[in-house]
Amino acid sequence: MGGTVAGSAFGASGDVTIVPFGAHFVLPPTPLVTLPPGGGVVSDTAPSAFLGGGPAVILETGPLTASTEGSTGTGIVTSSASAANIGPGPFTADEASSTCTQTPSGFSGSSQIVNGVVQTSDTTSEVVPGNPAPNTAFTGIVDSVGDTFDIVFNEQILTADSLTVNAVHMKLLGPNAVGDVFIGQSVCGADTSTSLSCTTNTNKAGTLMNVCTVSDPDGLRSVMVRNTATGQSSAGLTFNCSDAPMSAKFRVPAGPKYKVTVIDCADSRNKTIFVIRPNSTVV
Repeated sequence: MGGTVAGSAFGASGDVTIVPFGAHFVLPPTPLVTLPPGGGVVSDTAPSAFLGGGPAVILETGPLTASTEGSTGTGIVTSSASAANIGPGPFTADEASSTCTQTPSGFSGSSQIVNGVVQTSDTTSEVVPGNPAPNTAFTGIVDSVGDTFDIVFNEQILTADSLTVNAVHMKLLGPNAVGDVFIGQSVCGADTSTSLSCTTNTNKAGTLMNVCTVSDPDGLRSVMVRNTATGQSSAGLTFNCSDAPMSAKFRVPAGPKYKVTVIDCADSRNKTIFVIRPNSTVV
């Protein structure tokens, strides 16, 4: 497949300000895992998470997990995250988790909530579905202080390059507590940028050659290589976008400086330009 992969996950995070007291509480993504661009498997756990200070307890959890794995060979990425024993409210649950998957054909994601309840007011509560539909939302109020909130379950944010799934996104709207809390975030995606790398070796004739690999997850439309000193074409590749490769190789003699122009199959108007220096490095 070529290109690179992208993925990440964390169990919980938050950033909340208690406005009347000027108190600012931050929970960094815990535990956080990030997929290397070349793929692999990364996982981590944390015993608990806490957001708040003094009498203000915004979030506390038990064990958390996060994992992400992917392969540039298959173009598949899977990420997942979870948190257990979630409280103290207005949302409580035994567990909340999310997962996402990216394949060459697209993205998919889901969330699971175990025994979840939203206290929508001092006297009312709602049971959260175990497998909520994407972007299932509840609105509530903390009557004792007049604060309002929105909670989105299985929040899914899709772009052309990635899918982010938040098992829980709690939006604290104030006027006292203002901020966001995330539980169980999974991200799957791919780096759609064009890349070029070169190595050198000696061919059978004894000539030192640059052996270069150009990659683009959107598919290669054309690759043109020109000697910058002479202006002459040194190599050229052209493909049909209906079956264009995501990676291709070309060879040029080492020593001269070359300009490489790459056009991918996403937009024929966009050109990515690289320079191969005389020492074979690429900029």
